[in-house]
Amino acid sequence: MRRVVLLSSLLVLVAFAGGGVWAAQRLSAKPCIPEQIPAKTAGLAPAQEEPLAMGRIVALDAKTGRVTIMHRGVGHLYIEPGTNVFRVKNPALIDGFSPGDKVRFDASRDGKRYDLTRLENSN
Repeated sequence: MRRVVLLSSLLVLVAFAGGGVWAAQRLSAKPCIPEQIPAKTAGLAPAQEEPLAMGRIVALDAKTGRVTIMHRGVGHLYIEPGTNVFRVKNPALIDGFSPGDKVRFDASRDGKRYDLTRLENSN
C-alpha cells in the first residue's frame, strides 16, 4: 500500500513539475505521426557556394605539384590569414601561373594536407 501511495505521489509531482506534457504524450493512445509535424525546412533556400579565397602565389613547383600562396584566409576550412603550401592533384590547374600572380582559389582538406580544387587569375 505504501508503494502505491509513493508511486502515485511521484506521478503527481512529475505532472506538476513540467513533465505533464511528456506524461500526457506517453499516456495518450494517439501516436505521433511524422506527417503531422510541420516541415521546418520548407522555406529554406539551397546552400550558397562558398566565395573563393584571395591571395598571391609566392612559390610554384610544378614537378612536385605544390603551390605556396599568401592569402587572406580560407573561411570554410578555418584557415587564418597567412602563407600555406597547397598540393595540386591535377598539374594542368597551375599551367600559366607564376610567382607574384594574384589569384582566387578554393581548397579542400585531405588529412593534414590542403589540396587546391580551383585556381583563377585575379590580376
